[in-house]
Amino acid sequence: MARILLADDSRLSRRILAGALRAGGHDVREANDGAEALEAYRAERPDCLLTDLLMPNLDGFGLIEAVRCEDAGLPIVVASADIQQTSHDRCHALGVAALLTKPIKGEPLLAAVDGALNPTGTPSV
Repeated sequence: MARILLADDSRLSRRILAGALRAGGHDVREANDGAEALEAYRAERPDCLLTDLLMPNLDGFGLIEAVRCEDAGLPIVVASADIQQTSHDRCHALGVAALLTKPIKGEPLLAAVDGALNPTGTPSV
């Protein structure tokens, strides 16, 4: 079981994503925006960050950049409705492990998070 920090300003999206992650056996901490997520990251040091891009107070890009300054290797998955190529390119430049387009079903979400947590494909113990 991994500790996942989920940052999304949509309560509905958080409920759906967190439910899928919990059903997959993960422990989930939810944050309402990027600023709250950054505080939670610093306090709890999760195993993976799952974030939206478009949020108030601190957007997903700002959150990812701040986290990368502290932990270059943290697995990060982006789940966003933003389909602009420039956003995708920026995510890849920031070392995001996976980029999912909303709406997201549980199976692709779990596959992306599990792949980010275990990029070598070696079964985790």
